[in-house]
Amino acid sequence: VMGDMNLEPGSAAFAVLGMENTREVAKKSDNIGTFSSKLIDHIFFKGLDVLSYETINGHYDGTTYLSDHRPIMSTFNFRK
Repeated sequence: VMGDMNLEPGSAAFAVLGMENTREVAKKSDNIGTFSSKLIDHIFFKGLDVLSYETINGHYDGTTYLSDHRPIMSTFNFRK
């Protein structure tokens, strides 16, 4: 599940998902705000191994994003 949740990490509302936040558990992660300096965009998962979480900050692949939110990306492995 991913999207603009308008809630900071650790919000009690996330408990109902029963999932983990990639930003918090990835082996490689960052703490860059996704909207201004706030951390309100999230990727939640269950039953996978999360390898990385990244906030795309600035240019990516020669493109400047035209949004008020920075894109986020995670890399996963399926569990055996």
